[in-house]
Amino acid sequence: MNKTQGIIQKERFLYLNANKEGTFLKTCRDIYMIGIKNNDQTFSDLPAYKKYGEFNLYDINDRDGICEKFGVTEDKANKFCKRAVTILKKINDTHNDDKRNDECVYFQHWFSDQVRKNFSNNDKYFSNYELSNNLFDAINYFNYNYITDKKYRCYASRNAESVKAEKDLHDYFRNVDYINCKDKGYGACEIVYNYVNYINDLYKKRKENNLCCYLANGEVEPECSHYFSCDKSSNPEILLAELRRQMNLISSGQSNRITVNERVKAYNTEGGYPDSSSYGLSVFKQFKPQDFYTLNESLLRSRRLHNGLILTGMIGVFLGLILYIRVSKITQ
Repeated sequence: MNKTQGIIQKERFLYLNANKEGTFLKTCRDIYMIGIKNNDQTFSDLPAYKKYGEFNLYDINDRDGICEKFGVTEDKANKFCKRAVTILKKINDTHNDDKRNDECVYFQHWFSDQVRKNFSNNDKYFSNYELSNNLFDAINYFNYNYITDKKYRCYASRNAESVKAEKDLHDYFRNVDYINCKDKGYGACEIVYNYVNYINDLYKKRKENNLCCYLANGEVEPECSHYFSCDKSSNPEILLAELRRQMNLISSGQSNRITVNERVKAYNTEGGYPDSSSYGLSVFKQFKPQDFYTLNESLLRSRRLHNGLILTGMIGVFLGLILYIRVSKITQ
């Protein structure tokens, strides 16, 4: 086994032994899914989903046979794998650091979510599912062997229980300035409201339980920086209040009174990325790619917690058995 294969095997081992995050906001997710079956389609005109749409249309160019090397030969999976490798090549060829990091963040969320939806077990689990593991191994191989500068490598998360929640929050912060009920009927506006309500529950959970905004300087915690914003103006509660106001205007026949004051559009959906002089205005610069070290540390902590819970349970059963035996002897 060469060095590259060893690293890939280690990364896979860490994932397969990681603990899952637990029950995932089931009630709120059910409410959300009533109105929104697929964010990418429902909100396809918003910046984040336009970017994912671009990824889905990338021309395929993988002459190195990386996907086949890892056994990804089934037609749909093979095309997706080659598309992912092609995108990584383009990201690696990007010379602007801000743009490259931003593209990598998008790629990380896009890749893991596509695997979750299309190539995992029951839309949830990556572990012990050969095809999804092979897809991750293929992009890891590309990173190790084709990108010499470690800081330019662009990995993707295998933490199945967090992939969707983190992508949904990331997409919300990307799109928040463009979410409104202008030119929508009441039913369509209600779908938007349910979506933001779902995001609000995720927001509170991650902010409180994951301590995403507990740094003294008000910045986002490094482990949350690929999907979360501590900008108070992006708090979903603020948007929910505005959407309720807009819904009331629609129901009273005054939808023409809905006005939208968007912030400076740092992201031009037709011209692409702004030049570096205007990047300081962009909310997008705050997101940072998840690096390999952080990904593995997260999985290791999950694994330790998982092993700790198992050990605690075994000790509890053992002590319970001893207590039962003693009580049985006393009562005899």
